[in-house]
Amino acid sequence: MSFLANINWLDVLIVALLVLGVAVGFFQGLVRQLLGLLTFYISLVLATQYHLVVTR
Repeated sequence: MSFLANINWLDVLIVALLVLGVAVGFFQGLVRQLLGLLTFYISLVLATQYHLVVTR
């Protein structure tokens, strides 16, 4: 029970997004879903790397 006491809103959000991703992936197909996740990851990395350059 101590595990459940340590869950915060970010943990719930991450699990909810993973469950949603699995459900969408089931209906859309694995390859299409993986490409979408890869695109999101690349855009997140690029945004964190170049946000200061873009805002100048």
